[in-house]
Amino acid sequence: MVIDDRPTELMKKSDLKPRVLVVEYDPVKLERLKALLSEGDKVQVLEALTAEQAETLLTEEENIVLVVTSFHLPKNDGISLAFGHIGRGNSCPVIILYSDGELHHHRIFRESGVSFLHEPFSDEALLSLAR
Repeated sequence: MVIDDRPTELMKKSDLKPRVLVVEYDPVKLERLKALLSEGDKVQVLEALTAEQAETLLTEEENIVLVVTSFHLPKNDGISLAFGHIGRGNSCPVIILYSDGELHHHRIFRESGVSFLHEPFSDEALLSLAR
C-alpha cells in the first residue's frame, strides 16, 4: 500500500476522490442521504446545514461532482443555492429535494440542468439521478 504524504495543497485534483455535497438541515435526512450517496470508499460526501455553508464549500473545495440540496433551508432555499452555483459557471449537476407545495414551475428550472426529486423518494430514484 502506498501512502500519499504530499501536502494537500500539492495534490492534483485528479488525486482527490469525487465529492458529493449534501445540503440538508434535518440531521436524520442528512444521515440517510450521506449513507445513500457515499458508495463505499469511492465518493467522499461533504455536508452543509445551510446554503451559506454550502456556498463556502463550493468555493473552497475541489472535485465536487454533484450537489444534492433540500429545497427548504434556513435563511435561503435550494433554488437560490443552485442558481448561484450555476451562475458562477459551475457545471456539476444539482438535485433539489422538495415536498408538496414547495415548488412551482419546476419544468422551467429543469432546462437549466437542475433535477428535482419529490419527497418522499425511493433510494433507487435518488441514485438514478445521481449517476
